[in-house]
Amino acid sequence: MAELKVNAAQWNAISEDERKQITDIINKDGTEKCTIVGDAAAPEFEMAKIDKSKLDPAEIMTVGFPGNLIPKDINPCYLKCNALAAAEAAGCVTLSGPGLVACMAAVAVHNNDCNAGC
Repeated sequence: MAELKVNAAQWNAISEDERKQITDIINKDGTEKCTIVGDAAAPEFEMAKIDKSKLDPAEIMTVGFPGNLIPKDINPCYLKCNALAAAEAAGCVTLSGPGLVACMAAVAVHNNDCNAGC
């Protein structure tokens, strides 16, 4: 089971119910199950630093199906990771305030871990 480390102050600022919701969102995809923990050494997550271009399908897909749907220079593993992150981020919109920030932090860490495995 993977352990996702998010900023402790942000993780501890939300209720146990929100932590459970976020863990459920991250684990909904059917890949390796994750636990999410607060870590004082983890950087504070800032919503403004999300690189939206990494989640934009128009940036990574080309016209044509199926042969040239994915450009040859893009690893399909990255597409899987980014599609997963987009789905998880969509699940985060059920939260607000600190819960939304903590959820997006978990999505970012999960996406980074996934991409590192590609």
